[in-house]
Amino acid sequence: MLHLDEVRPDLAGLFGHKAVSLGELARGGFIVPPGFAISGRTFHEHVADLLGPSYWDLDARAGQGGSLSSRLAEARGVVESAPLGDELVAEIDEALRRLGLTGSPLAVRSSSTTEDGDLASGAGVQQSLLGVVGRDELLSAVRAVWASLYTERAASYHGRASSGGEPVLVAVIVQALVAPDAAGVLFTANPVTGATDEILVNCAFGLGEPVLSGLVTPDTFVVDKVTLTTTGRAVADKRVMSVVGPRGAPVGTATPEELRRRPSLNDEQLR
Repeated sequence: MLHLDEVRPDLAGLFGHKAVSLGELARGGFIVPPGFAISGRTFHEHVADLLGPSYWDLDARAGQGGSLSSRLAEARGVVESAPLGDELVAEIDEALRRLGLTGSPLAVRSSSTTEDGDLASGAGVQQSLLGVVGRDELLSAVRAVWASLYTERAASYHGRASSGGEPVLVAVIVQALVAPDAAGVLFTANPVTGATDEILVNCAFGLGEPVLSGLVTPDTFVVDKVTLTTTGRAVADKRVMSVVGPRGAPVGTATPEELRRRPSLNDEQLR
């Protein structure tokens, strides 16, 4: 287990590209919500003990009797229900204490070794949980992220993304959950046109989950990578949004009328 700013590129094989990217941003001076990452090796040892050494060979699970769907559901249930080891629980408690996150709302996210690599992007393939509060909820969330490897969607993705028969390792990122004015995704090249001199931003008010899930049509901004000037914008009618509720959990709500057609970011924020 490492704090996010300790996760370096040479550790991608254990912590996944998502955790590495967050570590690079933190060390580069960007504001990254504090957090830590549980190594994929921890996942490997825990799940291999529960399901056997071929736990990661998702397609092969269909040959163990019954349909692939039923075998995945069985594996998912085992991983979700098995308690975490005492040593890991103690490490989680200590990490929360050191970062001042005990009792705070948390985001718990996957960082698989086959997610977000050079040849594939797995955003949203595995589960992320927002507004996790308290020790018991956090331990349950870690198990849920691990278990989300055993969904048909993840099985299909990882079967295509993995190569050479390498095990799929699922690291877990635990971060403070912030209550944003607006959130979304920034692409360092334009994925629509392929232009590498443009940055494309999809954004909406509130938490970013409705953008990622497709629940809301986000605003789209194009920014020149050299001058950082906004060269294109399409402001959407953002009818719904997700906000951090009183107890830390996300709450879906109608976007206030005065915000629906207002740009979620201005030019200075984009810059």
